Order: sequence, then C-alpha cells, then structure tokens
Amino acid sequence: MSNLVLRAASLAGLVSILACGSAGPLSNPWGHTPAPVAGVPEHFIPDSSFTQPPASDSTCLMHLVDPATQIRLIMVRSTGHGHVTDSTVRSAVGDYKVEPEERFGVGEHERLRVACATGRPLGKVPE
Repeated sequence: MSNLVLRAASLAGLVSILACGSAGPLSNPWGHTPAPVAGVPEHFIPDSSFTQPPASDSTCLMHLVDPATQIRLIMVRSTGHGHVTDSTVRSAVGDYKVEPEERFGVGEHERLRVACATGRPLGKVPE
C-alpha cells in the first residue's frame, strides 16, 4: 500500500513540475502568434551606434532603431536561423526589448517580434 502512495505522490510531483514549465521559460517562445501593435514603423534599421554585421535571412541584429523616433530595440532572443513551421522554411525572427519601455504598446513583460532579414515588425509576444 505505501508503495502505491509513493508512486502516486511521485507522479503528482512530476505533473506539477511539467505544468509549471509549460508556461514559463521552458516553453517554446516561437509558438506564440504575434499580436498586432500600433505606431510601429514599416521597418526598423540597424542602430548605427553599434558595430554589427549585416542581417540576412538567417541572422538577427542585436540592436535596431526606429528611423523616425530613434526608439531602440535590443534583441532578447532569436531563432538564430531559418526555422520550419508547417513544413515551410521561414526567415529568422528575433524578439526585442523596446527602449524606452511601453512604446508601441509593448508592455513590460512583452517583446516586439521582428523579421530579421527585413527589419519588419511582426507584432508583440509574451516575454
């Protein structure tokens, strides 16, 4: 009987750990569909105050800037390479922290997703 109780407690603990991880940093951030944002430029450009290699379909720049307002974007994460979704290879995307915060309607725990090859904003996603 105690062996059965021990197994049930172990299983409950494992389920709890997995459930917490599904909504936190262990989840797949690329599974989020970007939500629309207002007031963003048609595309962001490389921030010239930093030396960085040019972007391509498979790389993301660390620092971008809105050419009109000079609002900066700092990369938090990127796919690092083209990724596959629904059997289609897509260009790399990056999730950026907006500085100053709260611009473009991107909240404290949100990031602005940008297509790396074009600098085109795709929308906001959870941190």
